[in-house]
Amino acid sequence: MGSDFVARKHHLYGVNLASYTEWDEPPAPPPQLARMQKAFRRSLGKSTDPRNMLLEKVLARSLLEATAKTYFDDDEERFIVVDLKPTADEVKRWAALSAPGTR
Repeated sequence: MGSDFVARKHHLYGVNLASYTEWDEPPAPPPQLARMQKAFRRSLGKSTDPRNMLLEKVLARSLLEATAKTYFDDDEERFIVVDLKPTADEVKRWAALSAPGTR
């Protein structure tokens, strides 16, 4: 386990963010969804650290867009991002920003 991530051996998926908008008869989203997205939007654009700015961009795709890789876990009462989707360019930029002597 890391300081900003958790590795799990097995995932039981719940209802994902895409299901709230893409299903024919979508389930009602949990009330935490609007609160989480509002809090995330409020924090966007406040960072001046290039690495944090890049992380915000990648996380925005998982938290603000309809995706099958983010779901709400009722037992833990929190959203879980199963698979971040950085672009190849973002991975290269992250590597460059994380190289020794860069900041």
